Amino acid sequence: GLLAVLGALIAVWALMRPPAPPVAVIPAPLEPLVPAGCQPDGTDMDGRYYKRILCPLPGAAPVLFLLIPQNKPSEPSPFYIMRDKVSNGQFNAAAEDPRMEEPLRDDAEAGPFAIWNSEGRGDPGAAALPVFYVTLPDARCFAHLLGGELPTETQWDKAAGRYDEAQGPFAIGKSPKGLVAVRNGTGIYRPLPVGDPDGDESIFGCRDMADNGREWTATNAGGALISLPGGANANDQFRLRGISFTGVDVFKFENLIKHGQIMPAQEPRRDIGFRVVIEAPRDSP
Repeated sequence: GLLAVLGALIAVWALMRPPAPPVAVIPAPLEPLVPAGCQPDGTDMDGRYYKRILCPLPGAAPVLFLLIPQNKPSEPSPFYIMRDKVSNGQFNAAAEDPRMEEPLRDDAEAGPFAIWNSEGRGDPGAAALPVFYVTLPDARCFAHLLGGELPTETQWDKAAGRYDEAQGPFAIGKSPKGLVAVRNGTGIYRPLPVGDPDGDESIFGCRDMADNGREWTATNAGGALISLPGGANANDQFRLRGISFTGVDVFKFENLIKHGQIMPAQEPRRDIGFRVVIEAPRDSP
């Protein structure tokens, strides 16, 4: 009867009714990727990475790292690098931690940090100066304590601006503010404190790469990388970057043949320090 006709009409209407528009599915925001144990310093981001992070150092204030992005496939994958060189104060704090000293007991003929202890940290105000008189194994143990490693030659160059049309580790079109001997007002070549506000700064914000001491890298003389933790033989040679505060030049990429020295891993010098890199984490497969 009537109910059957109504039911048939409703069925026909249901078939002829246009489908409901699809419901837009908004994907959940991706979580930021932060190296283990570190925390963001501010909210500025590049993709899923914070531009600045703080990483803990036992016995000292957290260490500031800057993001170095990958702009071209030929460049290193994204990584973080210390804004400043490692200071004597930071190295002193780490040297008190047995986790840092233990790997060096059989690796340094004169004992862990022997030359640094006798030469590097006794001067007035030494805590604020870049750490020098450290061997490459000394530097690597500090880097491992921070959860990082020494920068490769390519990483150091990227952070200094080499692949972004900079002349050197200073702003494009702007030379460093002056040589170390000029800036300390004495004419005597000696290092300035880490992060000196009148010093040089790369296009990514890394400081003191141009003229406040040379730095170890993880690249050996043949272009290969370190393979054994803490284990660099006395005669193994590794590439340096930066330039000494004992000279009259600033570091420029055009002079890499002149400034790109190599040095035996176990040969500390009064003008060779270092900084640390931490790889930017990747998505889990």
